[in-house]
Amino acid sequence: MNEHTCRFDAYDHEFNPDGRIGCYVIHGFTSSTYEVKNLAEFLGKQGFYVKAANLPGHGTTTDDCNRTNYKEWFQHVEQGFAEMVSHCDQIFALGISMGAVLSLHLAGIFPMNGLVVAAPVFRFNKHYRTQFLNPITCRFFPKLEKRGMYDRNIRNSLNYYGYNQYPMIALNEYCKLSKIVKKNLHKVKVPTLLQYTSNDLTSPSGNIKMLKNGISSRKIKISEYHEVSH
Repeated sequence: MNEHTCRFDAYDHEFNPDGRIGCYVIHGFTSSTYEVKNLAEFLGKQGFYVKAANLPGHGTTTDDCNRTNYKEWFQHVEQGFAEMVSHCDQIFALGISMGAVLSLHLAGIFPMNGLVVAAPVFRFNKHYRTQFLNPITCRFFPKLEKRGMYDRNIRNSLNYYGYNQYPMIALNEYCKLSKIVKKNLHKVKVPTLLQYTSNDLTSPSGNIKMLKNGISSRKIKISEYHEVSH
């Protein structure tokens, strides 16, 4: 059985490397660079130097993802962002979902000019199941079909990116990561754009309120969307 959806990209991408203004773009959990490639390519055409790379355990297999720990995700984005910093006069971080949380981590430890945070997930819609049950059950059920996690009435109409299964051991690692980033949100002081959708089945809107109150940025803009999902 192919565990990848048709929305999958195993490759890293770099656009307009001669640009002096950098955009470091980070995809979401269980997804791949497919999710952000169009955005990265568009920004490259506007003159920005853009990099989008698959996170460890992504763009490969769910088993590989389950063997990845949260420290590897931190190290990956820190190294990638540091490389861009040395090349650029100005630099921005953009992330979606897990990538949004990682971009907040970068903003807390690196100087940057701005931050775009889309659909961040610190608290899941199914919070009890994710935070309290999964650390126990993930050892017995390391992988679960994505479609099975949603209501029967909508599961066949949803678009799934990256893997068609959730690596549940890796999900537990992501929860560890998000707790660490949440404790350090006060270190984020750069201008920040927060984006979310009212139709998000993964990330409740309370995540945006928590971020607005948690980061120290003086310039915060919030954009709400209604026609898209997570």
